[in-house]
Amino acid sequence: TPPYLTGTIPDQEVKPGDVVFIKLSDYFADSTVNDALTFNVATVENTPLPEWATFDATDNKLTFNPSTEHMGEQVKLVITATDNFAEEAKDTVSVTVKTVSGIYTDKNDATIVYPIPAKETLFIETNDLIRSVCLLNDNGSLVLKENNLFGRTGELYVGHLPEGTYMLMVFFNNKTSIKKIIIIH
Repeated sequence: TPPYLTGTIPDQEVKPGDVVFIKLSDYFADSTVNDALTFNVATVENTPLPEWATFDATDNKLTFNPSTEHMGEQVKLVITATDNFAEEAKDTVSVTVKTVSGIYTDKNDATIVYPIPAKETLFIETNDLIRSVCLLNDNGSLVLKENNLFGRTGELYVGHLPEGTYMLMVFFNNKTSIKKIIIIH
């Protein structure tokens, strides 16, 4: 007997930075005893998979891992399961990389960063113990990292950095606080 679908693979909307796995053997089966399935993944247009989509034929796992540069991209994939007798079952799945228009803000986040705008020094106050802080420029590149802040307050010297908008990431033991800051001179 030919392979068959045990369920339809749902279309996917993936946020940049998220990793989504689809185990293809969860969606296909074959009732013939000892009839192994092999899988193939291709785009509908038969073009190469986008760089953020990979297929591992060893464990039959399809992985989506887009970054922000892929926001808005969409691909339609054809998944084919083939048995030992060259019989096939197919399904299609559309994958869209979601567009992120802002940063999620935790309303319970008690982290305070001042002054904004900053000239020389940023002050950080919080209710939790600070593990480390990172400062990213508007391109997302790391420009400053400080690991020696172990209290509930901290100071970060930023006077040597160019004027602009930055993202400050404050890391605690079990969460991260992200704050937008501006540096002017």
